Amino acid sequence: MRLLALDTAGTIGMAALAQSDADGTLALLNSASLPGREFSTRLIPAVAEMLQENHLALADLDAFAVVNGPGSFTGLRVGLSAVKGMAEALDKPVLALSRLAVMAAAAVECSPEARQVYSVMDAGRGEFYLGIHRHAGWECVSESLETAATLHAALAGVSRNDGCIVAEKSVATALAELEGVAVVTSTLEPMLTLAARCWREERFADVSTLDANYLRRSDAELFARAHAHQLVPALG
Repeated sequence: MRLLALDTAGTIGMAALAQSDADGTLALLNSASLPGREFSTRLIPAVAEMLQENHLALADLDAFAVVNGPGSFTGLRVGLSAVKGMAEALDKPVLALSRLAVMAAAAVECSPEARQVYSVMDAGRGEFYLGIHRHAGWECVSESLETAATLHAALAGVSRNDGCIVAEKSVATALAELEGVAVVTSTLEPMLTLAARCWREERFADVSTLDANYLRRSDAELFARAHAHQLVPALG
């Protein structure tokens, strides 16, 4: 199986070309870093270059994998649009991966015995994405958008025997008072690991309905917060 995997959810994106070994493990053939704010102009040329270097055509691929969030609004749209367009044109399956699940898969190296992995990402504006996964990112318990207060409350009771906390480097300082927080520096290998398992178990996304996972707040929550802010001056 030959696979093209894209991750444009963060400030720096990546594209990876991989091929499965005899045992089904995906081996990396080539990869490319995609600078932030240049996804739309750099993605397709990077993919074309990787294919050319490996003497492959787009039609030689068997599947596409894409990280569909949470993350950058614009970045996610670029990556998803590219994958959906190529997959529909070639009639090939798409494997959709949560970025929080990919981070959980990366945690296996630092804490293979952990029953649950808590993945933390910067959501901007003082908020954070929190994912709770089991089985190396395969089983999602929950994914949510948290404030600093609710995040610390959720992580305060995590035991080293029961859980592992992983975070992006940019948010590690916000969790400095918690013990045993592992910083995820690369998600390339865990992305391919999850993609390989999705392929083996035929966990394919419906291309017609596949969309970005922004983990936005519901309209009710947004209305409640806006209403609360309006009340503050009146109560003062």
